[in-house]
Amino acid sequence: MKTVVIGIIIIMFLVDIGISILNYRNRNAPLPDNVGDIYEEPEYQRWLSYFMENFRFGMILKCLNLLIMSSMLLLGGFAKLESISAMWFQNEILQTLSFIGIYFMIYMILSLPFDYYKTFVIEEKYGFNKMTLKTFVMDQVKGLLVGAVLGGGLLALINVIYLMFNDRMFLFIVLSWVVVTIVMVLMILMNTRFFVKLFNKLSPVEEGALKNRIQKLALETGFEIQSIFIMDASRRSTRLNAFFSGMGRVRDVVLFDTLIEKLSEDEVMAVLAHELGHASHKDVQKMFLRQIVFFGLFMAVLGLVLGSETLPLAFGLSGIHFGFSLILFSVFVQPLSFMLSIPINALSRKAEYAADAFSAEYIDRKHMISALKLLSQENFSNLSPHPIYVLMHYTHPPVALRIDAINKI
Repeated sequence: MKTVVIGIIIIMFLVDIGISILNYRNRNAPLPDNVGDIYEEPEYQRWLSYFMENFRFGMILKCLNLLIMSSMLLLGGFAKLESISAMWFQNEILQTLSFIGIYFMIYMILSLPFDYYKTFVIEEKYGFNKMTLKTFVMDQVKGLLVGAVLGGGLLALINVIYLMFNDRMFLFIVLSWVVVTIVMVLMILMNTRFFVKLFNKLSPVEEGALKNRIQKLALETGFEIQSIFIMDASRRSTRLNAFFSGMGRVRDVVLFDTLIEKLSEDEVMAVLAHELGHASHKDVQKMFLRQIVFFGLFMAVLGLVLGSETLPLAFGLSGIHFGFSLILFSVFVQPLSFMLSIPINALSRKAEYAADAFSAEYIDRKHMISALKLLSQENFSNLSPHPIYVLMHYTHPPVALRIDAINKI
């Protein structure tokens, strides 16, 4: 069984590397005519340099992840964590939390220099980073606390369910599935009201033409806008974005301040109409239903791992260990996630085309096209990604295909 686990890790690593290399080699492919005006030649060369630097950096990170996981498995690292957590705590749930906590801290400490380099060297070099060291540190601390409270709480709850029903695995799978689903619903509902505000400042949009147009567009499309916020995204990055939050017919609008600064009012309205298209087509609900199904599949995989007594013994542990089973689950679920990503990403790209078409019904299509071009330029988008990379990783179609589809409406 040890060979199977290590084999999955290596195969998935090689597949990931191979797809990334394909995309890298496609970097000099001729640009489609309809996006040839996005980058001037000097800016295109800057994008190319940025793309190549991120590729090299990504390869290093992938190798680091492989090294950490394989070293922990092959050198008895997880067996050592089991003995440490057992020495610290008698309670099984606390043993699990400390086991996962120590592993996460090891990974975080090893990754932190790379996160710093990515933010303050690469992103800084190409003009994207606006984050101060204080903000960087505070984001890390807040992220750690949120992860510990929410992740640790969910982990403890699922562990309790396992201890109650470890002799009735089907009940464990079903109950865990229900718990994860409920937590996901609560996180969606709390997104703007808690999680976004935890990291960013949200200010109500000023009274004026833009606010009136947003509210008018929402009414025309059958929605009620509860709040319209501007987020201080420029504290961290120059990248542009906007999103709707909530479920049902009542939504919150969040606009990045960088979006307001760079796009015209018509272009902002085109982007918002696109997001309303997702809401009108119930894309969030559809995506959530798909996720519920996947949670069920993932819980079934976790149940199979927890049902194997030989797996933990093969890596030096004393027996079935809930924390270590989660580690093995993350390995076994990789091929499943890889296969599922193909149809899921395809459905997501299809939804993006439909949302673009929805936007064109309410706002002149030329504004959506110009917004897409400006978003691509400001965010340094790859204008000619490899089709296989798109198939595996892109939830949005490449901008050239989106513009082509809009023009054909």
